[in-house]
Amino acid sequence: MDTDPQARTQYEIIAGDGEIYGPYSLEDLQQYLDEERVQWDTQVRVPGTDDWMPIIRFISPPEVETTAATTTEYEPSVDGGSADINVMDALKKGWGILQKNMGVAIGVFIVGGLLLSISGCLVIPPLLLAGPMVGGLCIFSLKATRGEYVEFGDLFKGFSNFGGFLAAFLLGSLYLGLAALMGFAVMTLIPGSILYFFGPTSIAGIFAILGMVLLVVLPIYITVRYMFAFLLLADGRAGVGESFKMSAAAFRENKGAICLFFVMSILISMIPIIGGPWSFISLAVLYEELFS
Repeated sequence: MDTDPQARTQYEIIAGDGEIYGPYSLEDLQQYLDEERVQWDTQVRVPGTDDWMPIIRFISPPEVETTAATTTEYEPSVDGGSADINVMDALKKGWGILQKNMGVAIGVFIVGGLLLSISGCLVIPPLLLAGPMVGGLCIFSLKATRGEYVEFGDLFKGFSNFGGFLAAFLLGSLYLGLAALMGFAVMTLIPGSILYFFGPTSIAGIFAILGMVLLVVLPIYITVRYMFAFLLLADGRAGVGESFKMSAAAFRENKGAICLFFVMSILISMIPIIGGPWSFISLAVLYEELFS
């Protein structure tokens, strides 16, 4: 007698055409995987729920052990270069996805920004809102990228993992603070010490200029290095610390492409109203290419 409840559970899938099919058993899904009719990152759910997850969460790929009670460790799907990453293609796909969800996307990003802006006036520390709100934007962008149904309420789904997103925000803020502190120290403490002990000298000026450069460059480096951490956490692929590690690993393998995307996303973000959601959704597209 089969006592495994997971084996008896039925699942629905989102096919490549964006339609939902099913329900299917695990045996059906395994057969479709063998026939390459679905992929390991194809999204599935139990009928009647909104919890979409990749098939790999339920079926073990060859030579990888996983169960429903454990989390599969994902690694960037890169092998040392950026040949598989097309930044302009990611931006193009992001624009196409935004067009399909224009109204709700603009509403989500505008309201999210407004809530963060006025949180101080509502006696709610912005610190408590920032992490979960960014998490909600990540959840919305991932769902839109995968062709899933998106809604305004996705903005607040980050609060379902309030502790995780708050911890991620604090960790990211710590990294940024240390980077800025390092630049500030080089800009002020070292030149000040040189002037104190040796008097006016050009070396002090050199360190002051170097410090100003580091004060700008180091926080940017931290931002780009860990730009996928929140998406990994929102996708449930890793915990807080592991998300930052995996994002750093992806950056090491694709520095050029990710830096190019960062520059392009900054330029796109300057476009009123649509710039924010376009760049964020495009980041989710790039994330899918790296971590699928």
